Amino acid sequence: MPHELYNPEPNVFDYQGIDWKDRLVGDDTTNSHPSFVNTVTPTTIQQCFLYNTRLGFLTKDNVSLSQAQDWYNFYYTSALTSVSSDPIDLSCSSIRPAVLHGVVPTAQGLILFSKNQQFMMFAGSDGPLTPQSAIIRSISNYEMDTNIDPVDVGTNINFVSKTPSYSRIFGMQTRGYEESPVIQDISRAVSQWIPETIDSIFSSPQNSLTGVFGTDSDRLYLYSCLLYTSDAADE
Repeated sequence: MPHELYNPEPNVFDYQGIDWKDRLVGDDTTNSHPSFVNTVTPTTIQQCFLYNTRLGFLTKDNVSLSQAQDWYNFYYTSALTSVSSDPIDLSCSSIRPAVLHGVVPTAQGLILFSKNQQFMMFAGSDGPLTPQSAIIRSISNYEMDTNIDPVDVGTNINFVSKTPSYSRIFGMQTRGYEESPVIQDISRAVSQWIPETIDSIFSSPQNSLTGVFGTDSDRLYLYSCLLYTSDAADE
């Protein structure tokens, strides 16, 4: 299980185990272990994140969220009934293999990334995300590099897609629950200029700036999207 880096006082950090909550009610049928716990076939947690007062893990094609305001508890409060604060554990339904490796929280919900497909996890009804309202739907089918996490650039999400010869940078803008996102190939003007050796991406939302680089290279590739008002354009 994951550990934590705890900051008890200024300039002091302790790397320690977490006091994960045990299952207090039910059994493997009425209150099963979260999907990232597999006693038969060991699984790997691909990513962890915080969203709406819940701690979340990505494992294979599953998204596991803890109890609301109880980050270290992944079990139901009661084996008989379900309440809104209970954990959420869903799988991405797809005809393609989907091993989730990246996640970006947005106003519409959680954007989930796999190698060949992107999903959105959101509340199907107006209100907070609960076990009863949580839904995961596919929103696009773009290939991306699984070793480079997507980055948030204000209203857009940028991610890297690679070929055997070069890399491409895509920008995604979500448009709501029932709408497909707008995808733009922001590296199209220099489609074969960025090498396949890049291994990191970063962003500066305040400056509308995205950059990529490789640890074995001395080159830095930057993209800036500047927005102008009509008055500024006239000048």
